Amino acid sequence: RLPRNKQLKNQLNIQSMKKFIFASAAAVSSLLMVSCSSEDMPNAQGDESVVAVSVKLPDGLQTRAYGDGFKATRLTYAVYEHGKQQPLAVCTDGTNQTATVGHATMIDLETTLSLRLTTGKSYDFVFWADTPDSEVYTFDAAGQTITANYETDANVEELDAFFTAKTDYKVAGDATISAQLRRPFAQVNILTDDLAANKNAGFDTQMSSLRVQDVPNTLNLLTGVTSGEGEVSFAAAGLPTGTVTINDKAYEYVGMNYIMVPAAKTTRDMVFTVYSATNESQSFNFNSVPTQRNYRTNIYGSILTNVMNVKIVIEPDFLGEFNSVA
Repeated sequence: RLPRNKQLKNQLNIQSMKKFIFASAAAVSSLLMVSCSSEDMPNAQGDESVVAVSVKLPDGLQTRAYGDGFKATRLTYAVYEHGKQQPLAVCTDGTNQTATVGHATMIDLETTLSLRLTTGKSYDFVFWADTPDSEVYTFDAAGQTITANYETDANVEELDAFFTAKTDYKVAGDATISAQLRRPFAQVNILTDDLAANKNAGFDTQMSSLRVQDVPNTLNLLTGVTSGEGEVSFAAAGLPTGTVTINDKAYEYVGMNYIMVPAAKTTRDMVFTVYSATNESQSFNFNSVPTQRNYRTNIYGSILTNVMNVKIVIEPDFLGEFNSVA
């Protein structure tokens, strides 16, 4: 039997060891709670994740009079489960409610969307940006298409528009992704250096129109494929303003129009007509004009007085250049 003082000492040692073990376990538990906080844990399969989509038009689209993209401020979009065509009610409709077709405003060529999507699922997105008051384009969320009604005046900059799609994006948790829009059109410019000379000769050009063969009117936003080719006529309207310098020479705009075209370079025939203040007209045929999506085609020269002195160029400001002489 131990003396009383030794028994007390052993009891104190045992109590101290118990306190140490308890404190150590509490510390480890606390560390585990901190390291496994809800902020650091990935979202579980089936949970909601917030996906921020940064939607942008290309920076510095143009420095010229037409095609800077700043008029395309109305963004329309839809979200789908990957491989399906039924739009999901996950979009913002300007209120606290969700909708199958979303809308947002592009500010300085960009905007950011916040979408609540299911973790572990894959999604497709389509985006379309155009001018707010444009009634030329119809967005079909179920068909994932844009259809153009080209019964409009010539020389309308507000017809410029942009699109893109993101496919098979799998949500792994909260994230930020980007989507850059491109135009589905060729910008066709008619440029001349003889407006004044033609006026001095008795023809004061005031308006112009353009008729183009084999222009698609439907764009599949998901695949980028065009369909529905036919003749497009832009009605006579006032001349666009401004000049373009080509090879150190200034040319004035007499026509500027956007036409939907495929991604690959294609050619099409065009008839360009100018009208005088007394409603006289002059028409010019341009055959096999090269056009390509997101390119600018310039038809330029002494068009009104010397149609033999005309060149056709696909401008390098977009993605490349092709030259031909009419």
